[in-house]
Amino acid sequence: MRHEVSPLPTHAASIVQLQEADDIEIRQVFEQGQTANSGLRSPFDALPFATLIADDAECTRFVANRKACEALGLAPGIDGSLVLTQADMELRVRFLRNGREIPFHELPMRVAAAEGTTVSDVELDVRLQSGRLCKWLMFAGPLFDENQKPRGAVGAFVDITERSRETEALRFITDAGKVVFLSLDSHTALERIAQITVPRLADWCAVDLIQPDGSLRSEVVLHSDPNKTELARELRAYPTDPDQERGAPQVTRTGASELYPEISEAMLAESAVDERHLKLLTSVGFTSAMVVALRARGRSFGAMTFISAESGRRYDEKDVVLAEELALRAALAYDNALLYERQHRVADELQQALLPSELPQMAGLRFDAAYLPSTQETAVGGDWYDAFPLPDGRIAFSIGDVVGHGLAAAIIMGEIRHTFRVAALEQGATPARVLTRANEVMALHSDEPMAAAIFGVIDPKTLALTYATAGHPPPVLAGPDGAAVVCPHGGVMLGAPQSGTPCEWEMGLQPGSLLVLYTDGILEHSRDLIAAETLLLQAAALERTSASSNHAKALMRRTLRGVEHKDDVAVLTLRVDKDRAVF
Repeated sequence: MRHEVSPLPTHAASIVQLQEADDIEIRQVFEQGQTANSGLRSPFDALPFATLIADDAECTRFVANRKACEALGLAPGIDGSLVLTQADMELRVRFLRNGREIPFHELPMRVAAAEGTTVSDVELDVRLQSGRLCKWLMFAGPLFDENQKPRGAVGAFVDITERSRETEALRFITDAGKVVFLSLDSHTALERIAQITVPRLADWCAVDLIQPDGSLRSEVVLHSDPNKTELARELRAYPTDPDQERGAPQVTRTGASELYPEISEAMLAESAVDERHLKLLTSVGFTSAMVVALRARGRSFGAMTFISAESGRRYDEKDVVLAEELALRAALAYDNALLYERQHRVADELQQALLPSELPQMAGLRFDAAYLPSTQETAVGGDWYDAFPLPDGRIAFSIGDVVGHGLAAAIIMGEIRHTFRVAALEQGATPARVLTRANEVMALHSDEPMAAAIFGVIDPKTLALTYATAGHPPPVLAGPDGAAVVCPHGGVMLGAPQSGTPCEWEMGLQPGSLLVLYTDGILEHSRDLIAAETLLLQAAALERTSASSNHAKALMRRTLRGVEHKDDVAVLTLRVDKDRAVF
């Protein structure tokens, strides 16, 4: 009698043959497995992959062919097969998915027998009795009785541990490459590499960095169980002998990785500093470890330690290769972050040095300014503000923002500010002419920098104000009537291919008014620029009547409180006292 079955994938065709076998043929397979005295290689033994047959619906008894026996660590009978009970199977192997043990009734063969359906391409982690962790690709199909009711199942599995390992390693390195270079903060770069390492490669990961005196400092410690992270940190806090001939000190000296496939109690005792230390080491439950150097571009930064504990994973040479590749990426990211931090520090110091330490003040007039670096890991943006007296008694002022970031932007900013000061002293200089002179200077640069800017002058006696803009956000004027308005503006940025002649505007300030100049970082914290501008107008109106010691700083607080601004911000304000007389 032949039995109808659901089709299996083509690479499991031998299972179909077994499913289609006569009932007596299946019985013979069990008899061969029980007697194991034929001395002949059976067709069951000749199947090209590990195969199991369960001859009852509950799958309480299996017969395994030679390849299945080898996979389970068992010696097959003479004919190459062996009969096992469910208890034998549960003793020999544990099936896991995402670290959780799978109950027997959820296994593919049991599902196939219970539901009469084919189960294909199931990948399961398998923990063998020997402690080895591997991955099997499993297939199962039902066997039917004469009434077409499921009465058992036939299943097969292929060990895909190496293939899965190579795929996971490639995915792991790819993911690590995406993550570690996202941060320009050196500590964060190392933290992120530890986060992607745990638990995919290790139960806990530690990074030690070389200090100026040659000692090692524990920089990052991360455990897969957050409750055990503090325990791991306490362990790493124990002093390390810099002359120690193994572990992180040795690896940082030689650059040669160390592999400990099995960590014995004797090794822990040898490493312990005192009884407390030994107790902590023992409680962690080390099973295996790797230590690799953190090196890049010919420099040694320290070492990374990968430890297996709860998972029971045993490291081998292939794991070391993966760890070394990961450490290289971590070291490159760390070195890049250090370089960025140095450049950022130099640029920031230059930026601060190029901004005026004092602003001119006159009776009834008050300039205030504020500068705020970005809250994100971007470089200094080249924002500036300035105000200085002219020989005729007027006061010149400017504000602007160089396109780009970092040291180059800060240098261009300083050059523009200096050009403004020089051009303002020329005979017959006007705000528009000053911007034109700055544009001519910027045209001399081969890298074609650009900048948005406002330059203006005010007569302290008459409060007559003249200003010109070059692609810069408009000034805001809060008048004595309580309303804040946007002032005229226009023009093309300095350094643009077709900048044209800047336009000038004139106005007279009134006593009790507040003029606000700002860079675009104060608006670009919001995707809704109209809402951001409305908030700025409201802040200017409120600040006009406030008693703030620095109107620019106070206006920043009103508009940026609790906001993550992606760009630097500069603000320059000019306040006219309400009792100021106009001559």
